[in-house]
Amino acid sequence: ALPAQWLVTSRPEGKRCLVMSSRGNTTARLRSGKIMTSFQSALPNGGAGTRGGRGGQDYSILDCVFVEQLGVFFVGDVMCWKGHSVYDCTAEFRLFWLQQKLAEDAPQAGVVVPGSNPYAFVPLPWYVADAAGLESAYSSVAVPFTRDGLLFMHRESHYEVGLTPLALTWKDQQCSTYLSESYPGVDPAVQVACLHVSESGALSTVDEPPVVVATAPPEAMAGVKTNHLSLALFAVQGISLTYPEVAMSEVPDGAPVVAIESVQFVAAAANKRAEGDSLSKILFQQALRSQPLSIQDLAAAAVVPMA
Repeated sequence: ALPAQWLVTSRPEGKRCLVMSSRGNTTARLRSGKIMTSFQSALPNGGAGTRGGRGGQDYSILDCVFVEQLGVFFVGDVMCWKGHSVYDCTAEFRLFWLQQKLAEDAPQAGVVVPGSNPYAFVPLPWYVADAAGLESAYSSVAVPFTRDGLLFMHRESHYEVGLTPLALTWKDQQCSTYLSESYPGVDPAVQVACLHVSESGALSTVDEPPVVVATAPPEAMAGVKTNHLSLALFAVQGISLTYPEVAMSEVPDGAPVVAIESVQFVAAAANKRAEGDSLSKILFQQALRSQPLSIQDLAAAAVVPMA
């Protein structure tokens, strides 16, 4: 059941970024690595007036969502605090550590102070993923931001840079403004995936290792345009997976084989697009258009069976 292994929170609608405080300065970087903003903060060593200030060697790294309208960094995870790395600690410990350390070492970081802390840092409220926790994250507990789905994190997971099946996002029409992706000039009912295009015509996901979803024949490659990272948009339909045959008690090992009924080039991806879609995102977008996973389905999985 979900409660035994998973935690859940409301995901803010905003810009995902990594915030690092070090040597008297604080920098927020987008997922692409581009600097979003640099400023003084009340995080440890994040400003000239903090303990250690510009002379300190320690640094902290936070995983945040920045909501510009509120001027708030909502903190969802921590990788390092005052030089202490917690990448290899469990999610349950990291989230406890984050709450404690923000309160103990940087209480002023939660309050906007022009000049010395222009943006507030507010930890997201995490709940056990039982029926009550799901309801709190989904709708019953008021939050200051617009929800963009729910974020699930496995209790025992370590922090992974990039994709991991132990940190998952779920959305529906009630808790997300941007449920299904759409592109100018393309029917919203048509699913569009962003894929990497190799010189041989292989169309693959951003997963590690990449999953090849289709291969464009040589005669079709001339009409395929990409951005500077070889990413392009394709209309896709009828995606299915098959795994190597294993015993019922075993877990399939390795990447699945993907079959796809139709894939058509749409356009080059925007130059600001830094990575393609993951297979899980493509499958989620397909499910939204055919058989979406509802909040009722999640609530049923959150029920702890009686012994």
